Amino acid sequence: MKTFLQIFFLLSLSTLAVASVMDYVHTGQDFYILVNNLKGGLDRLSKVSELYSYVVSDSGLAMGRVVQNFAETVAYEQGVDPSVIENALTKPFLLTGKGANLSLDALISVDPYYFVDLLKHLGEGFAVIFDVDTTKEASTLLRNIAKLLKAQIKSFPTSYQLRTEDSLLYSWMDDDVLVFAGSEPAVFDAVEAGNDPKYRLLNSSKIASETYKELADAWILGYFSKESLTLDLGVQFSVETKYVTLSASVTNSGLVADISQSITFLATDVAQKLLGANVELGELESQKMMGNYLVTLSPEVGAFALNEFKKWVVAQGEATESSIYQLVEDLLESAKAISLSGDLTVSTPTFSLILRAKDGFGEAWSRLAAWGVEPEEKDGWKEGKLESNGTLLYFLESPRGLFVITSIEPHDFMASFSSFPTLGVAPGYSIIKDELLSDCVFLTFVDVSSALSSSFGKLPTSAFIVQQRLKSDETIRYRLIFR
Repeated sequence: MKTFLQIFFLLSLSTLAVASVMDYVHTGQDFYILVNNLKGGLDRLSKVSELYSYVVSDSGLAMGRVVQNFAETVAYEQGVDPSVIENALTKPFLLTGKGANLSLDALISVDPYYFVDLLKHLGEGFAVIFDVDTTKEASTLLRNIAKLLKAQIKSFPTSYQLRTEDSLLYSWMDDDVLVFAGSEPAVFDAVEAGNDPKYRLLNSSKIASETYKELADAWILGYFSKESLTLDLGVQFSVETKYVTLSASVTNSGLVADISQSITFLATDVAQKLLGANVELGELESQKMMGNYLVTLSPEVGAFALNEFKKWVVAQGEATESSIYQLVEDLLESAKAISLSGDLTVSTPTFSLILRAKDGFGEAWSRLAAWGVEPEEKDGWKEGKLESNGTLLYFLESPRGLFVITSIEPHDFMASFSSFPTLGVAPGYSIIKDELLSDCVFLTFVDVSSALSSSFGKLPTSAFIVQQRLKSDETIRYRLIFR
């Protein structure tokens, strides 16, 4: 077998046509994420999002100063020229890889040191590819990234090693790209694809190619084969993922991202039930906002929603026995309206699961009675309480046929219930409503400015929303909006 350097020597004898960074994505890769002008997109976001502008501006929280201080520090201590890095981030660059699973959460951070660490510890199958105009530009960028990583450069006839105290990276350049990778084979894959079109992912995968063609104008776009991207969004169904596509752009409504998950349902009867489960947005807008976050979903997917309930409850430190989860699961399956809402900013975050049942709540109260819960009538409400692992849970039934499981003391809940707004008129909702999908099976809304106000004081109106929609072509679509 030819050695790595021998192959590089042969490749160096051939002439590569001027190419885009996408031409260096090898057919063996599991995913690509292409970013078109990172700096430009963030500048655009600062113009359309008052909160983001406030966060980064010197007159606000001055987080932009954090990045600037970081740049000044590495310039002074490590000899990095920040303008070289900044210039690279105005051009297309991409992350690609194979043999690993990415989490959507792991791709989002505002800490510049996070990105340095990410680059330093690229996995063996991963590569970052930068667009450049000349070999000289590539060489300058290579030297500055090496300084940023505090790495020593070792040159070979056709490649480079970047060695730090705890990592080893590999690099290669031409007059149109600079490649960084976590292993020699990953560099070779990129070079092989750039040299020969038959080794390019866009020429071997119809879906990967169509994704790039359709979404090429997006700020960020991506393609992920099978299970190479973990989506911890919405309701989890029993499905097998074929592929996932991603696009994100900054519009007048803020940052809008669309994720499309092509699936195969593992149970035919489940598929038939769920494909008609989407609920019109107007129906979800009537749900109460009992704080600064709301999760609401179609009753047709209630049987799948228990994990979502657990996630919010556990995240807020509430201890709940499995018997309560079984009660919740039964209630979710029989509900005709479901919402989970609360306040993230108080010292002990609150939650209220609010349900409207199809046939009343007699069975739920019977089960609670078996656990020693003795309901009382107060102001037309029926209420009971249960201690679970040292935590008090309250159960309420309203005169209007709502059943509530809440961490809020009943008197406080009943006193404030009528004064809380519905989703449709909640602060922040109106500024992103125009970009929402018209129907969905799941929606999470967070009043960001309210959620952050306890730490930073009064902030400009801001909101974040996630929707999940089931489509008849066995596709799950997610829309995320931040402004």
